[in-house]
Amino acid sequence: MLLLEAGHAYAPDAFPREVLDAGILADPGHDWGYTARATDRAPGIPAARGKVLGGSSAVNAAVAIRPRPADFAKWGAHGADGWTFADVLPAFKLLENTPTGDDAYHGRTGPLPVRQRADQELTPSQTGFTDVAVARGYKRVHDFNGAEQDGAGGHSLNVVDGIRQNTAMVYLTAEVRRRPNLTIIGDVTIDRVLFDGTTATAVAAADGRVYRAGEVILSGGSYGSAAILLRSGVGPADELTALGIGVVADLPVGRRLLDHPYFHTAHALAPGHVEMTPAVGAILWAASSEAAPGELDLNITATHLTPPSYSPTGGVIALSASVVLPESTGTLKLAGPRPRRRPADRLQLPCHRP
Repeated sequence: MLLLEAGHAYAPDAFPREVLDAGILADPGHDWGYTARATDRAPGIPAARGKVLGGSSAVNAAVAIRPRPADFAKWGAHGADGWTFADVLPAFKLLENTPTGDDAYHGRTGPLPVRQRADQELTPSQTGFTDVAVARGYKRVHDFNGAEQDGAGGHSLNVVDGIRQNTAMVYLTAEVRRRPNLTIIGDVTIDRVLFDGTTATAVAAADGRVYRAGEVILSGGSYGSAAILLRSGVGPADELTALGIGVVADLPVGRRLLDHPYFHTAHALAPGHVEMTPAVGAILWAASSEAAPGELDLNITATHLTPPSYSPTGGVIALSASVVLPESTGTLKLAGPRPRRRPADRLQLPCHRP
């Protein structure tokens, strides 16, 4: 098996601080630089995606909270057979190792460390956030991957001792990398998939190198995989033709993009109460006024991801609201037929109401 990575392929014990530190998000040296726009005239919004072995798991907030059973039920209602909560729970338990929580919901020996942040681990301001939520009538939740999610408490994270446990660390261990049937090559940007008719036979890199394969698996995420397919001629025929790309298959690649709107406000912490570690700590998962019965469509998180230099007191807490059951969809489009040197120019991601 040949694994090609567009970013740097660090050894398991050689990831830099910018990747390891769970308090650093979307380090510019390990980010694709994608840009989203609400409309063609709206200003660009950074759409962070990891460009490093481990992908976005190496640069994100490391939140490890599963969808709720009701969410899986919705997928089933749309025809996703085999995706009920009961169907997928065994897989979740196999992949994780976590020392806390109910055995009915948690695995103990999997490769991915998942840790539920306890109340005593929160900063004073995160504790204040959860205490106020409970005082206003919300439940206190001690395990967001357990039986209930409706309420406030500490986050569930794949972070151990402040170190973000990205997938390249926990799955591509030194032992795994010594396997004779696995080769990993970093710093290879894939331009497109090559086809014999409609059968994928190889991938072509941006520098012209071609890698032949009996099977091609794209794992570039919602943006990267779609972009490669579009450059390969798999996508809406009219858009591809306008860019001079030969059509292999007229398919709706890049359509109906769903993402979570996310807006935060930053507040200065009171003097003498400026503790900011851990950076990601507390969450309120609740129903907005527009939620259907049984839905929890709103997350509000209390984090310290804003640099302390932004605050006159040297301490910041950000309250971030996210719509986790979005109804609006977006469209991913190529800015050109080939990968660009400036990654911000690669994709246009306008989001619009249905």
